[in-house]
Amino acid sequence: MKKSLLLLGVAASAMSLSAANASEQPQKDSFNKAVAKVAKINAENAARMASNWQAGCIENYFWGGADWESAGKTLRTFNADGTIASLSEDHHKTEFLYDDLNRLITQKDYSYYEGDWQLEATFYYEYDTVVTDMVIKTTYESSWGDGYSQGKEITRNEAGNVTKVQDYYIYEDGEKSYDGEVLNIEYGADGKACSVFEEYYGEIEESYTDITWENTDGQIFEIEIDDPDSDSYFGANRIKSAVVNNGDVPGDEAQLTVTYDGVNYHSLLMMGEVRLAEINYTSVDEYGSYDATLFECDYDRADDGEGYVLDFTRDRETTYRVDAYGLLLEDMSTTEYHYTRHEDETEVEGQKADVVYDETYGYPLEYILSYKSYSYDDFELSSRTVFSDYTDFGTSGINSVVNEDAEAEYFNIQGVKVDNPTNGLYISRQRSTVTKVIINN
Repeated sequence: MKKSLLLLGVAASAMSLSAANASEQPQKDSFNKAVAKVAKINAENAARMASNWQAGCIENYFWGGADWESAGKTLRTFNADGTIASLSEDHHKTEFLYDDLNRLITQKDYSYYEGDWQLEATFYYEYDTVVTDMVIKTTYESSWGDGYSQGKEITRNEAGNVTKVQDYYIYEDGEKSYDGEVLNIEYGADGKACSVFEEYYGEIEESYTDITWENTDGQIFEIEIDDPDSDSYFGANRIKSAVVNNGDVPGDEAQLTVTYDGVNYHSLLMMGEVRLAEINYTSVDEYGSYDATLFECDYDRADDGEGYVLDFTRDRETTYRVDAYGLLLEDMSTTEYHYTRHEDETEVEGQKADVVYDETYGYPLEYILSYKSYSYDDFELSSRTVFSDYTDFGTSGINSVVNEDAEAEYFNIQGVKVDNPTNGLYISRQRSTVTKVIINN
């Protein structure tokens, strides 16, 4: 998503999930967690294009009620271009290898045992050949012999458009098991997707038909309309309208309409004269900060089992702020619930942070995060991160090879060069200047 760089202050932990444990949890969740770890490393590496500086030491603390207590120290080493080469903490170490596009492809996890580093596990990551920053397969190999693979199987038509997406799992014996959730996409005479069906073991759970697009490239992997920062409203595939039936809507199908103003948008889901959902999204800065309002309805089955009755409506206001380094500054929401059978209530919850920056170079030195739950009257201290041992990579990597007369070049937040950027957040390099920008086509 376009939500800026991931939190620099949270060190990537080693993926030491055993094959046995992985088989016990939902396949899709396991794959998504693995992909999230890859995205974190790739995004942190992309940060070197927005800042020449990388912190070699990250100290983490948690609030013990009276004082900060240590949660461990992470030491980082870097390659010549500023990409993260290794992370180490206590008796654990992780090494990273990249391809020529600076994508993470191999991760090796070690434990310090009997005076030496012992390899415990190796992870391999494969990327889609069309959407080159998307991980489609992860493979786990244990030093003790067990292993597994999981990924997304993508089917495309002759035009190269995605027609089917399904997750899978390959066990030690080589048997391939498919997830029950399948995404099927149909295309119209104009070559654009006109229908998307989400199936679960052969039954359609959610459908989008009569689709029109603000813009689309046919590389569609999901449609999600109830999340303000959903990919369905950003990037290469921005949905404009559709007839929606998601199983949660009582009665007839609903009509989705989305209007855009650059990155900003307004999404409205109506069933006849009934407003089922509405989102207003306003971009605040080039870093990915935004304000959003969300309205939703929730229905329950009637007491007699026939039809549906309105249970409650939800009105939520969200304030989301990040800085130039991808550090979360604020993520607060105020939600009003209006019940038909209970008293109304209001919940305020979220997180805020205080950051101390270096006066000379501007990079973060200390990051303190506080949170507020709806059950607390005020904010509570949560975590503290201290950054030190910075290295300036301004004379290496992307910032060193520049043509003073060149046109601007664009990279996504994973660090992959994009020749024709569409709407979304990118890193721009022009001459010797590297900045984050939001593209509005």
